[in-house]
Amino acid sequence: VITEAAWDITERGAQLGGTLTDNGGAAITSAVFEYGTTAEYGSTATATIKNNAFSATLSGLAKGTTYYYRVKATNNRDKTGYGQQGSFTTANPVVPTLADGTATGLKSTEATLSGSYTSDGGGTVTSYGFEYGTTTSYGQSTLVEVDGTSFSATLTGLQRNTTYYWRSFAKNEAGKGYGAGSTFLTDAENPTVTTGTASNITQSGATLSGTLNDNGGAAITSAVFEYGTSAGYGSTATATI
Repeated sequence: VITEAAWDITERGAQLGGTLTDNGGAAITSAVFEYGTTAEYGSTATATIKNNAFSATLSGLAKGTTYYYRVKATNNRDKTGYGQQGSFTTANPVVPTLADGTATGLKSTEATLSGSYTSDGGGTVTSYGFEYGTTTSYGQSTLVEVDGTSFSATLTGLQRNTTYYWRSFAKNEAGKGYGAGSTFLTDAENPTVTTGTASNITQSGATLSGTLNDNGGAAITSAVFEYGTSAGYGSTATATI
């Protein structure tokens, strides 16, 4: 038998193959691949036999590790042949890849972010979350739990009417992988004002006043006084700010 070169090598698995060149005069009844991290092997994988070809899929291997292997075939006369030794090295993990979702539920001080990971990079992902802030340096982060491959988080305590930069992230032993990044704008709130006392009251006129207590997080663009002979008002007067 001949041991073929391994292919489809990943961080955790590989495909092994072999070729039968002579059955020794008797039908082949079994074939396995011996493999392990030393030339003593230590593990076996049952081979699929089709025509004169052997194959097996290995999984659950260690990342970034060299494995040695060979094919072993036995015929119905209990005679066993071995292929030559081969070797391969599983890939090292890379950082996870992610896709940012959208910012939803935007309020003056809240926003909900979403993301998903498209690959764990061949490693073990230990944390997920979002980085966010008012500049592209972000500066703040939050960790989240993952449901399948998707995750989300609701941010609170944000500044009103402010542009935030954000991106998703996931971390494995190779480091952090990030989404492309995006922005969202928090909402403003209604201004709060106090109506003052009317002054300079005459038979046909009066001076009205008010005080701005909070602009709601955005510049005031206009102000009027509503007035009338009932609580339904009916008239307005443009205010000087």
